[in-house]
Amino acid sequence: HARLDSEYRIVLPDGGIRWIHALGNTVYATDGSPLRITGICLDITDRKMLEERLRHSEKMTAIGRLAGGIANDFNNQLAAVLGYSDILLDRIDDPVFKQYAKNIKMAALRSADLTRQLLAFGRKGKSRNVPVDMHSVIREVKALLEHTLDKRISMRLQLDAARSAITGD
Repeated sequence: HARLDSEYRIVLPDGGIRWIHALGNTVYATDGSPLRITGICLDITDRKMLEERLRHSEKMTAIGRLAGGIANDFNNQLAAVLGYSDILLDRIDDPVFKQYAKNIKMAALRSADLTRQLLAFGRKGKSRNVPVDMHSVIREVKALLEHTLDKRISMRLQLDAARSAITGD
């Protein structure tokens, strides 16, 4: 007896896709020639979809663990940057270099916020929405960019939103 056990995908006339599991046996005549195939076809589309969702969920869990591990390591490095930037801020009198140290600290604090978001993602935690002053964020980014961009590039801010505070993470 030849046994049929096979899964395959079919495309319906409307473009829909279904998964089929075919199970069957070949029935032979007394002279040994194939007479017929008996069996059933099962629609296993729902099972396939559940399996795909499970695989996706497992991938997301693995990505979350990876993000959490990287975030923890990165957080340790940021702690050193923040600590040294505080030391510099306490010891520097030159206003230009003091501003550089403030920029370092602001960048490290922003990175720490990103790290918290990665950790929340790794824990599948919820984001935390807090008031954010966008004018302040834009000014900080401009200050960082001014020291990074080519001196031939000039920036002009026009911050005239009636309400610059938003709720964000």
